[in-house]
Amino acid sequence: MAGPTIELLGRLPDGGQLAELYSNCRAFLFPGEEDFGIAPVEAMASGRPVIAYRAGGAIETVIEGRTGLFFDEPTPEAVCDAITRLEKLSLDPAQICAHAETFSKDAFQRRLSVLVERRLVEHRARYECISPKHGEQA
Repeated sequence: MAGPTIELLGRLPDGGQLAELYSNCRAFLFPGEEDFGIAPVEAMASGRPVIAYRAGGAIETVIEGRTGLFFDEPTPEAVCDAITRLEKLSLDPAQICAHAETFSKDAFQRRLSVLVERRLVEHRARYECISPKHGEQA
């Protein structure tokens, strides 16, 4: 089924092997639809562009023309067209990697902390007028 330049590896248990494969590929093809889809972000963390089906979480993680490309129909022709379009682009691996970093655990924790703090301030402001101040009787 696959041509001589394609090797189907199946499930990869070793994270190091996966990172090596990402770093050695020209692009990562993501034809599936997942709620988030961590694999495209992992590929981008290696500075590799993603060719993704325009659906699911890939829409949130891939930036068209900067970190990869989309195809709209789940057909071999659409995938081939996307590959051809990608070959004509000059994407910056450092920019792709920097974008992937926005999905890191540390970045998530920073954004969550800011959001929680903002909501806490809003909550306190909203209910300050009806709740007793510390040490006062209601």
